Amino acid sequence: MDTLAGPRLHLRPLSPGDAALYAGLYADPDTMRHVLPPAAGERARRAFDAALAASTRPWPTARVWTLVRPPETQAFGLVGLDPDGLGGAEVGAMIPPARQGQGYATEALALLAAHAFKELGLVSLHTRHADGHGLAEGLMRRLGFEPAPRQDGPHPVRWRLSRARWQALQGDK
Repeated sequence: MDTLAGPRLHLRPLSPGDAALYAGLYADPDTMRHVLPPAAGERARRAFDAALAASTRPWPTARVWTLVRPPETQAFGLVGLDPDGLGGAEVGAMIPPARQGQGYATEALALLAAHAFKELGLVSLHTRHADGHGLAEGLMRRLGFEPAPRQDGPHPVRWRLSRARWQALQGDK
């Protein structure tokens, strides 16, 4: 797994030293407000261990990167790519509230999209979120994702970005 570098951020592959960051984000009620009930203790540790193990297996398995803003060395957030077996993958981001609204998720997911389409050859990316999650909706629109059919469940709002649309949007820059 490669480190992905952007103008302000580096996406560094999840490593054993990221256990506290991972557990802290998943245990924080404010970070998890639109995602899932917070997970703490052994449940968070098992989730971290599973994410770390998946990230070390050959593609296509789920991948998690940490967000680092150089020259800082301490990671502060997570982004993930989870293949769907159909040539696409689900993307997601976990950014603590103190760092939300500053463009970090936009930059991180843009880096992830470029990697997914150019390096991994995926044909689409998709994401989902709960109703009323305005930050996620704005993020998806900024990145060029288009609304997809809603589905039942706690995250009914769906978005999709095809490789063709992503390529067309890159031509506009």
